[in-house]
Amino acid sequence: MSNDNDTPTNSNSNSNSNSNSNSNTTAATAATAATTAAQKHNPLHGLTLEYIVSELVAGFGWQNLGERIDIRCFTQDPSVVSSLKFLRKTPWARAKVESLYLFMRREQARQKKWSTASSDVQQPTTPKAPKDDLPTIDINAPARTMAMGTAEADNGDDSNDDDSNDDDNK
Repeated sequence: MSNDNDTPTNSNSNSNSNSNSNSNTTAATAATAATTAAQKHNPLHGLTLEYIVSELVAGFGWQNLGERIDIRCFTQDPSVVSSLKFLRKTPWARAKVESLYLFMRREQARQKKWSTASSDVQQPTTPKAPKDDLPTIDINAPARTMAMGTAEADNGDDSNDDDSNDDDNK
């Protein structure tokens, strides 16, 4: 009977270890799901630091990169390897590099958006010439000519106007 007592004890210990391993697996799955949900909106998720530095160098060049972020690994004998060593040890510098990378991506997206939008918009057409059968209005003509609605154009000769004023004064 001692064998019968030992067997259930062993199977209980195995079932406990299985339930512990199942709960560990469930906890790991939940942690992975939480991490994935947290990283869902992170634009840097899945990008290596080496890729980010390489993209910045390609976009700005070492000199411009050193002017934007004043750290020695960008200004004195710059290389990707030395930059990676420094950035992995220095959180504030890594944060600046990641921020500049995100800025560069936003600017690229804006330029792409504007270049696509400008090609989709129809260019304004030139206005058509007025038809000959419609009367043209001279915007420099005196207001009384336009108010009267006559087709007479003011030829710039004010002698008639002066004569009419002289007749009124006599």
